[in-house]
Amino acid sequence: MQDTWKQVLADICHPTRLQILSIVQKSPSNFSNIATQVALSNSEVSRHLNRLFDQGVLEKDAKSRQISLTKYGALIHHSLQPLHFFCEFKHIFTLHDILDLPEFLLADLPLLKNAVFIKGTGPVMFKMQEITERAQKSLKMMVDQPFPFGKAGISVEFIVPPSLVAMRDKIEKSSLTIDARLYDFVRYSICITDNGEALLFLPKNETNPDFESCFYVSSSQNPAFLFICQLWDYFWNNGKKIEEI
Repeated sequence: MQDTWKQVLADICHPTRLQILSIVQKSPSNFSNIATQVALSNSEVSRHLNRLFDQGVLEKDAKSRQISLTKYGALIHHSLQPLHFFCEFKHIFTLHDILDLPEFLLADLPLLKNAVFIKGTGPVMFKMQEITERAQKSLKMMVDQPFPFGKAGISVEFIVPPSLVAMRDKIEKSSLTIDARLYDFVRYSICITDNGEALLFLPKNETNPDFESCFYVSSSQNPAFLFICQLWDYFWNNGKKIEEI
């Protein structure tokens, strides 16, 4: 009879057992090496290992006596990494409600662990100015307030609240090529440039982004860049064209 997922978590999520999983995830290890790293008696190490063997997350090679993750164990260890990310950024997710995002985006949220977290209005605004100036041909901007619209000749896609439609004439008189979508409440702010940089601001409240902190990505090869682009596509595809208002 299989254990329930609650029992699996109870057996795995002991600090020492999590440490053991991390050790063998890097490379198969023998008993002595594991015991040395966890700094426990042999009997205590055996007890923890047996619980992990019983749950099927570890296996031992009969010849080499090397202990490693099973395929199932590797999946379990991988599934715990998002929890590690959320705990690491508890101070962020305690203050910012992001549960309005669809399930597929919430599932990919831990990709932000690869981003740099910037705190402070000054550093945040300086970084925003930096990356918009480095944009070469195009810029994507989701914002709830008027913002300098970039260099002459650049192509800009905006996601803005309906209140910013009043600035439409000013934008159209500029040398920018503009496309826009409207959202009733712009709770997130996003900036993506064509040279692979991106900023993401999480919601401050029910209607506004928090511009006192953000996640910064400096390369399109960074997995966090993919997440921010997915988030942008979600809002862009669900926004309304100005002509539809």
